[in-house]
Amino acid sequence: ADNKKLVSFAFCQVLGSDVPRAEGARVSGLTLAGERWYSRAGRLRARNNITARMNKAASPSLEHRVTAAQVVCKRLRTIKDPDAYFDTAQHEFSVALRTMSLDLLDSLDRRLNALGEKVARLEATTRKVVISRDARAGAQEIAANFAAQQERAEKSLLSLWLQGYVRRLPRLTANANDHEEDVDLLLDAVDFAFCRCALNVAISSSSVSQEKLMSSRVVSILISMVDGANKAMQQTKNKSNDQSISNSATLDAAALVTGPCLMALAHLARRGDLVCSQIADANGILVVINCMRIVQHPTVLAQACRTLSTLSLLPQNRQQIANRKGINILVRLLAASQLSPIPGDHFLSAEFNGMQVNESIQEAALAAFTNLTNSSEPNRQLVAELGGIEHIVSCILFARHGGPVRNAAQAIANVAYGSHFSVARCIMARADVAICSAIGATDFLDEDRLLEAAYRALANMALDEAAQTGLASGDAMTWCVRGLQKCGYVHVLRAAAHATAAIAYKSRANKAQFAQLGALAACVRVVSEFGCGSLAHTRHYLSAVHATSLAACTLLSFSPNHLVFEDCYGIEMYTTLCETTEHLEILNVGAMVLASVAPTASGRWEAQAEGRTLHFEKTAGLRALVRCEKWVFSNSSSPHWLHQAISALQMSPIQLDEVQAAHQSSSGKLSAHDLELFPQEYLFEEVLALTTLDHIVTNSPDLRNLAFRLY
Repeated sequence: ADNKKLVSFAFCQVLGSDVPRAEGARVSGLTLAGERWYSRAGRLRARNNITARMNKAASPSLEHRVTAAQVVCKRLRTIKDPDAYFDTAQHEFSVALRTMSLDLLDSLDRRLNALGEKVARLEATTRKVVISRDARAGAQEIAANFAAQQERAEKSLLSLWLQGYVRRLPRLTANANDHEEDVDLLLDAVDFAFCRCALNVAISSSSVSQEKLMSSRVVSILISMVDGANKAMQQTKNKSNDQSISNSATLDAAALVTGPCLMALAHLARRGDLVCSQIADANGILVVINCMRIVQHPTVLAQACRTLSTLSLLPQNRQQIANRKGINILVRLLAASQLSPIPGDHFLSAEFNGMQVNESIQEAALAAFTNLTNSSEPNRQLVAELGGIEHIVSCILFARHGGPVRNAAQAIANVAYGSHFSVARCIMARADVAICSAIGATDFLDEDRLLEAAYRALANMALDEAAQTGLASGDAMTWCVRGLQKCGYVHVLRAAAHATAAIAYKSRANKAQFAQLGALAACVRVVSEFGCGSLAHTRHYLSAVHATSLAACTLLSFSPNHLVFEDCYGIEMYTTLCETTEHLEILNVGAMVLASVAPTASGRWEAQAEGRTLHFEKTAGLRALVRCEKWVFSNSSSPHWLHQAISALQMSPIQLDEVQAAHQSSSGKLSAHDLELFPQEYLFEEVLALTTLDHIVTNSPDLRNLAFRLY
């Protein structure tokens, strides 16, 4: 108790308060001792220590605490009773100590938190440094692996070619007691060097300039290598006609050299017209065709067809290939297929007896047909005369994979393009039936390129009235409408719309049948889904909407279809399209559709006489036509169909009476709705087949390079 009083006495002295005494009372020894102990120097020392501790534990509320201490000091000065004074001082001293302890703890927590934040920042910085170091190390490792893979690309490609071209030979046994031994492949160092040289050219052709390729005379070297291999294979065939093991090994070794050389020529031909022309000038076309006559290896033969297809991308090479009997060889290759049941195949394919023409050869040969008949009417006539159309149709019917069927449809499209004779042969060969069966067996959501080729072939075959009648007698119209109803691919919609317009062009019966099948509703569906919306969305489907509008325009040139078009809200849809589109070509063709369905002056006069209001006049069709005239033909005179439609809609009742009187005096003229507003040539199109150069390079460096880039 005495110690507590002593501490309270010291606290009171610190606060600057005097200890109360009773008047006349005798000071106890404890009080005197405390006063003697708590001298002035002691009070200063204690006050300094407490102040230092309070400053050390100071917080932002230090001024508030000083004010509170002053309040406590004033309250203590008002207390007269010594016991109450000491009790109050002791209580306040305990409160002050607890407050200081809490302040010290808070300060310690703040310092620990600050230290923790510094440690966290240090850990984050360290983690970033480690991650950056690991990323650099990983990138360096990937770069090293990539460089190593590029360095090993030649050896990998060489190994794959060895596995692909050298067949597994049987084993020889001298007698029953000897062990079986593998037969030597007869691949000497010269053949190996030629093979590796051709593979190096194929690999590096994409990274060397066209001028360097031409000045290095590598084309002549490759052609001479193929020519030498052809002579070696021909000599081996002439010496012995039996299928001995030695002859097979010799032919395999020659094929091992020929295949890479043909692949390198195909790669070089894709670099540009100059290199392709240089190959033709170096007698490369004849060498490739001779190789196709001699070689029996299916992989080499397919590569030769790819090379011939690539060379035919140059227009001046197509007639030269035909003169060198290249088209004859391709027809015989298709005739030698075991899937072709056409009579006379054995006679045509005598030089390919004993060899199975697989679908890889068919696909490459059909791609060559496609390129050879592009923009070449003599080649189209030659293919038709040699019976190539029948064999192409056979490939469509009996091929098991989509590649040959797609290329066959492309070949039919090019053969039928603008050639009445070839179109007649296609109809006789029932090419439309084969194409429709291929479309029916195709997934509309997957095989888009096959569908595009098939619809393109149907469009090109609808060249004249007889062909249109033949197509209408089958299922071509039904599949065209289904393509417009189900497909979402731009190129498929475009081809299907062109086929629809080509079959219905200037054919009233076909137009009525198309409307009955729902073609107009399908056209409106395409325009509503792909023609309206943001500029980026409509730009992607621009060609599909344009082609679909052409189909709707030719269907609406038959006036009985107007009611069907009104029932499916076609006028409202095309009015919205013409008022909102920012593409001038879409505005032009949309106005063409509206002009086809717009009422004539005679139609308006009849409706006025009967007291009817035409459906077209209730819409904003006139405003859409005026917008087309203002923006599309602002710098030129508007076409007759647009001017006539706008004039008829803007006529007053008096002008309508005058036009009707003039119309009755010349009743023999053809109605404007019976005319087509665009030429038929808009609906036909030729294609080029950019075939895959080979199946090995894509698996060797290209695919790995792409994978590394993606990673």
